[in-house]
Amino acid sequence: MKAMADLQATDFPGVDSVRFDAWKQASLEAQRKTWWVLPLMLAAIVAVFFLVQGFVGAALIIGVAGVGGMLISGPANRAAKEAGITRNMVRQARR
Repeated sequence: MKAMADLQATDFPGVDSVRFDAWKQASLEAQRKTWWVLPLMLAAIVAVFFLVQGFVGAALIIGVAGVGGMLISGPANRAAKEAGITRNMVRQARR
């Protein structure tokens, strides 16, 4: 399986190479920023526990941090849409 960094515009027929480069850069940047997603998901489980136990303030703080994680992937998703790149295309190219 190819790594994201190894993908080339030629792997995506019909996709403009300039838009492909913008998408690839945004995707790699999102990957670098999401190293903390797994710990945050575990923190979300703790937040639910706090919420059930009545500690609403702690649950709210952890929930707000989770929204920040979703914002990280926004630029990559927009760039993919502009370039016309779909998830299926990425799966095919990485094989």
